[in-house]
Amino acid sequence: MSDVDAHDENIMIHDTIHGSYYLPDLAWEIIDTPIFQRLRQIKQTGNTHYVYPGAEHTRFQHSLGVAHLSREFGRAIKLKYGTLISDREILLLCIAGLCHDLGHCAFSHLYDSLIIPMFTTDIQPAPAPASAYSFCHEEASYRLLSKIIQETEGLSDKIEQDELETIGKMIFGSAEKTPPSLRAGDTPCIKWTPSDEGRMWLYEIVSNSRTGIDVDKFDYLKRDCHYSGVQCTFDPQRLMAFFKIEAGHITFRNKSKEIIRSMWVSRDDLHRRVYQHRVVKCIDLMTVEMLKHCADMEIIKGTPLKTAHLNLDAYCLLTDYRVQFMAEQVPAAKQILDRIQRRDLWKNLGSVESPHAIEFRFSQPNIKVALATLQESYIYYIYDMNHASESELSCPTSVVYRELIQQTQAVTGATITLREAY
Repeated sequence: MSDVDAHDENIMIHDTIHGSYYLPDLAWEIIDTPIFQRLRQIKQTGNTHYVYPGAEHTRFQHSLGVAHLSREFGRAIKLKYGTLISDREILLLCIAGLCHDLGHCAFSHLYDSLIIPMFTTDIQPAPAPASAYSFCHEEASYRLLSKIIQETEGLSDKIEQDELETIGKMIFGSAEKTPPSLRAGDTPCIKWTPSDEGRMWLYEIVSNSRTGIDVDKFDYLKRDCHYSGVQCTFDPQRLMAFFKIEAGHITFRNKSKEIIRSMWVSRDDLHRRVYQHRVVKCIDLMTVEMLKHCADMEIIKGTPLKTAHLNLDAYCLLTDYRVQFMAEQVPAAKQILDRIQRRDLWKNLGSVESPHAIEFRFSQPNIKVALATLQESYIYYIYDMNHASESELSCPTSVVYRELIQQTQAVTGATITLREAY
């Protein structure tokens, strides 16, 4: 098997973020499959486009960008360290970058963090980290890539099983981040060995759980800022010029500190202003409520929406457009979808910012809580599901406000911001 694609510059990509570049032929064999093409129908930043109309970009664009940056980083390592990395490993890096988000489905991270937990626990979701549940989109990414290789003619001859395992390690980044389901059993899909420990740099390029500095972040920071209109001064190409490999890990020279600082500033800006905007969080909760009414609708014969994440064939069908079409067929779900599209949103009663987690409980079933985690603080947005004109909960003397104040006063350092009553 040749280490280098002899004809890898047949199709040029013109990217708004990274300019014009080529990807290898092997990457295109994966890109030109239905499983990968479905990423065109999954928005990169979920429901943020309701607040930032430009944020209509997709997981497809992001995946191509990460593939390009992974390949560029690999080439930079070869240029600097020679035989430390092979051409074949650079190719595998490119494939890992291309497929790292292959396992996302409708509404991107929202599906992992709230929708699947709702179906799994069969209760109204409370704010909780996705790690509390067994499903993760990274595992789906690995399994879908394996499915593509098995089902695409000739591809299993070009990516061997040990190489698929290497790609999996590049996607997960460390043994700790690799799902137990892939590491368990007599013949695990992914087996981390002592020899991997000396070459962790190879697995820190696409996903770096040690420092958080990786090409996935390089692309989404630039791309999400661009399409949402948020200013970004971070320069990933310049940062990559200052890398070094030290004690088996990717590190960066001291002169790159200001670039790294700008990276974290850009990330914080996106979280505060875009990803966790109070209106976005409201629409997220409304989307979860909408899909609760669609739980029993069949995706494929014998597999309803609530268990679709357990069946790869059904899961592949869950794109933004497919799920929206499904919601239009269920009266209760359509009513919520219509409210979202008319911008008749649940009313934001106020917010609580706290250095500690708070488990809010309200006596009124129409009160919903969304969590935004920003740096060292937790921000809880409180919403009323009723139409504003119908709500009797907006008055600051209401039971809801009293319960909100009582629960917040019990937490040191927590502050309440009440929104103006109608």
